[in-house]
Amino acid sequence: MRRPPRADWPAASRAAGAPGGCRSPVQPGAVQLVMQHGRNLLGEGLGVLLGEIGVRFMLIQQIGDTFVTEDTTNVMFPREVTVPGYTHPLVAVGTGYREKFFVKVYAAAFYVDYSLRLDTEQWKAKTGIESFDSSSVFDSIFKAPVVKSLSIILVRAVDGKTFVNALNDVIARQIKNPNAEEESSLSTLQNTFLGRNLKQGTSIYLTWLEPKRMLIISQCAAFRGNEANAVTSNIENSGIQTVKMAVEGISISEDEDPRQVDAEIKSATVNYALYDGFFGKSTVCPSLRSSTAQLLDALLLAK
Repeated sequence: MRRPPRADWPAASRAAGAPGGCRSPVQPGAVQLVMQHGRNLLGEGLGVLLGEIGVRFMLIQQIGDTFVTEDTTNVMFPREVTVPGYTHPLVAVGTGYREKFFVKVYAAAFYVDYSLRLDTEQWKAKTGIESFDSSSVFDSIFKAPVVKSLSIILVRAVDGKTFVNALNDVIARQIKNPNAEEESSLSTLQNTFLGRNLKQGTSIYLTWLEPKRMLIISQCAAFRGNEANAVTSNIENSGIQTVKMAVEGISISEDEDPRQVDAEIKSATVNYALYDGFFGKSTVCPSLRSSTAQLLDALLLAK
């Protein structure tokens, strides 16, 4: 059963002159993104102060809605999730979508340890982040003792072989000649999806408990809205079934936390290769990386 949204995130920064407060200059482009994505991801408690030297990021106080929406695909993600192997909730800090051959295949959301909301300074100390460069920040987050999870929700039906081949292509960028440990992990990854038909709405979680431990969890999602507006068609020679969604039509949402673990990958290099595929410089999901990077920039580096 979905937990009610929590509202105990202290202010990331306060208006200049307020007791205990400080100023936090943010570039106008970043402010625009924070206003758009911050309200969507972190709720309506995002405030912006117009100061004498420009727009300043002021305050994030509460979460708001239970779900966040990836606007391009209209997929809804829970604002918070609790994953197996970790007792504290994770909070969404970015959304995006994957497109291949001009076809949208899935939406994605990135979650990090809820402690980001509770103590930004402690979180920065954990990750060792001092200045913001998106590549080094994502690397630091991977190596840090901070639980993170990538949620993927399919907006197209895909067979297991197609999905695992896509993951293999991502991994192959980092691992050209796998050793025995990597081969074992790659085999585990493939066996998790081969032979399965992954329906539209299936959600897949890749959860990094630590660099050498990644959990794979998959489950069905719920459809919300007018299902009559969904029209299915086949893309020639693609093996992917498409679902066209009218503006008033279907939205997909995940109603429950991920529970049963399908597999565990215990190779740090394989786990990093997957992570880097989404958050490295040559990401397969630029919208997710950009959304996450800019919101983390605003949150972690607020002065």
